[in-house]
Amino acid sequence: MQGGSHFRPLSGKSDPDGSSGSCLGHGHVLIIDDEASIVEVLTEVLVEEGWRVTGRQSPPSLDEVRQLAPDVIVLDLLFNGNHDGLTLLESIRVDLSMVLTPIIICTAMPNPQLLLTHQSAINIVAKPFDLDEVVSTVASVAQWSYWPPIQDC
Repeated sequence: MQGGSHFRPLSGKSDPDGSSGSCLGHGHVLIIDDEASIVEVLTEVLVEEGWRVTGRQSPPSLDEVRQLAPDVIVLDLLFNGNHDGLTLLESIRVDLSMVLTPIIICTAMPNPQLLLTHQSAINIVAKPFDLDEVVSTVASVAQWSYWPPIQDC
């Protein structure tokens, strides 16, 4: 991001779990989208802003999501025309260990606002999206899940 960023950048190195960034600076974001370009761009931008990021191009299992223990999830709902993201969202919301994890829906679906109440999504970013909007939304919802606040390395 250009000038005035208030997050400390990370090294951008890859961690053993496939995530980018080697410092917990602002927490861990899991990006799940079937479009490789979206995963790559969001990973690059969020790492520059100080986040540790793991990207997946297909919905991981609930066990894998638990293992990754993200602080925020950015989730597309449609994967190759299937509602696999919606299935994962439903699974996360009934899992007691993950029920409070903030989830940002990033989708081109019509009327995704219905999901805010129906599936307990925290926020929605419509595709095509503005990168600054995604970054600010991640930072905003992440604040709700940290107590005590995450410290810089």
